[in-house]
Amino acid sequence: MEWGTGRPQGRSRAGIRSPLVVLADSGSLPDLLGSALLGPGSTVLVPGGQPGAVLGHQGVTLLTYDGRFDRLGEDVGLHPDFYLRVDGYRATAGTALLGPTLVRIGDDADRDAFLADAQLALEKGVFPDFLTHPAVQLADLVELGAADLGDGPRLRLYVDADGVVSHTPGGPVLGDLSFTPEELDAAWREARTVRQGGGQPPRMARYLAAIGAVRAARARGAHRPRVSGFGGRLVAGLPEAVDGVDAPLLLWGEGMKATVHEPRAGREIALSDDAARAAEALIVTGDRDTASRYAEPQTVHAVDTYFAGVGMPLTPAPPSPTTSHAAHAPLAPLAPDTKETAR
Repeated sequence: MEWGTGRPQGRSRAGIRSPLVVLADSGSLPDLLGSALLGPGSTVLVPGGQPGAVLGHQGVTLLTYDGRFDRLGEDVGLHPDFYLRVDGYRATAGTALLGPTLVRIGDDADRDAFLADAQLALEKGVFPDFLTHPAVQLADLVELGAADLGDGPRLRLYVDADGVVSHTPGGPVLGDLSFTPEELDAAWREARTVRQGGGQPPRMARYLAAIGAVRAARARGAHRPRVSGFGGRLVAGLPEAVDGVDAPLLLWGEGMKATVHEPRAGREIALSDDAARAAEALIVTGDRDTASRYAEPQTVHAVDTYFAGVGMPLTPAPPSPTTSHAAHAPLAPLAPDTKETAR
């Protein structure tokens, strides 16, 4: 999932120099092993042979797989008992989920469906059931507008059958196996700047963060949790505002305790009802004094102090105020070439 989503998971950090590499053809393996792209801790997925076979080569882990990562509708065998489905957005939405699935935006129709679902979530608070399933992950999150937590060729690479290197199937060509990590990284950043132009709107980054938060809540057994700022708020009368991209998310719903979800680290803290209202007021207003107009002041003070103390501040900066029309304006199209729990 780290390779598919471009989202570092635990072992990885921004600037990592031991990427996970997927080869489309095993014939590229000798050139890759002789390149400057691998380092201690690198993992290479090699097609062919028994899925899940493990080999070692000078600190590099080699894993065999069966199938293709660049073809939609494919089941990729990573172990005799584990297969990953790789499919398009609309295809996944229209079929029963049978196991772990990586969802890609495969064409313009997929892109349109994705944007329509995001708009519905923003306006009505209704999130796609399939996309928030715990077994499903959306591929290439940064390309879709998510916050960049360390994606790029230092985290993951894809080498096609001709030895051409990109960071993901269908992504921009970055070079070949003679390139250095620095050259690939520079090519990726240049391609990303050209592809995204002015960047994706903050609403898209917020939507993708909410998808992750809802998925995490469903994994804990929550049924259709609501997310503050998507179709409404827990506290009535809060000022109309677009929450900051990195601001924590408040989730609540029937049969579940309200939870604050920190989108970058994935930390979650469950709250009482009173504390949840105070937390939402702090997130939306951006300061303790204003939040105290919408929730009990003592509780606001206690919640603000607590979250700041555990490294999850709810009021890093006031969110950008906006009119209702701007908050729910249609999401901009994607770039045309876009292929700890505490209690």
